[in-house]
Amino acid sequence: MTFISFKPVRVSPAFVPAPSASFSSTAFRTHVFASGSLARAKLVPTAPAFAFPPVTAAPLRTLFIQMQNTPNPRSLKFLPGREVLPATDSSSAPVASFDASNKTAAKTQSPLAHAILLLDGVTSVMFGADFVTVTTEESADWMVIKPQVFAAITDAYATGQPIVSADAGAGSSQEQPCLPGDEETVELIKEIIDMRVRPSVMEDGGDIEFIKLDEERIVWLLMKGSCSGCPSSGATLKHGIQNMLMHYVPEIKGVEEWVDTVLEAVSAEELAKLEEKLNNKDGGKNTAQ
Repeated sequence: MTFISFKPVRVSPAFVPAPSASFSSTAFRTHVFASGSLARAKLVPTAPAFAFPPVTAAPLRTLFIQMQNTPNPRSLKFLPGREVLPATDSSSAPVASFDASNKTAAKTQSPLAHAILLLDGVTSVMFGADFVTVTTEESADWMVIKPQVFAAITDAYATGQPIVSADAGAGSSQEQPCLPGDEETVELIKEIIDMRVRPSVMEDGGDIEFIKLDEERIVWLLMKGSCSGCPSSGATLKHGIQNMLMHYVPEIKGVEEWVDTVLEAVSAEELAKLEEKLNNKDGGKNTAQ
């Protein structure tokens, strides 16, 4: 073991200040005491030379996002614990959902939907009253996509802006005009769907929209969110919704799924652009040869 000894420093009495003299520092004051020709220093705690202004922490609002599986293996339901779409005036019918699959249209309608659609592998996003449903390609890796969706939702709420713009039409419908004389029947069908079907479907991160009742007395419904492309949606449509509607409205002969014409048109347009790009590329190679 090594011992280190300190010896008093001999200081000339002419340079030893009076016992009350002191030197200020930020946290300590150094007093020098004289005893004959020997001097020693002692650090005595004292008040700071200047005081820092009081720091008041601004209240932080945390965002705890939960995630739920859906019957569709390609879809996940995210619950931010806050309102996603504003409530409707009706206390009975569920809020109209917002469904987006076109990146260009979503850019002006919802920054959050646009940000999620830009993620690699995401095909569509749907907003409900308090949830966000994200659907991906079959080959997409959820381990990569999930944290990116969490970040997009957190950033969207941090801005303080509405999730969907006021002019986007969250409840924009593809419903077609009903046939003359079918007004009461259509209203009854829509009421049954709103009260008995949509609440349970939304629990699974999806939604159903009434499109039309045709001359053959077939009801056409549009599947949204996790319901779109779900392996069990066919059974739900035929054995669940169809049986219920035929029970309450005997004139109905069946229920069929409506193809989203907007999505179909966008897909066709993107396919045409891809084919044109490939043809131009092949033409350039032939010219070079």
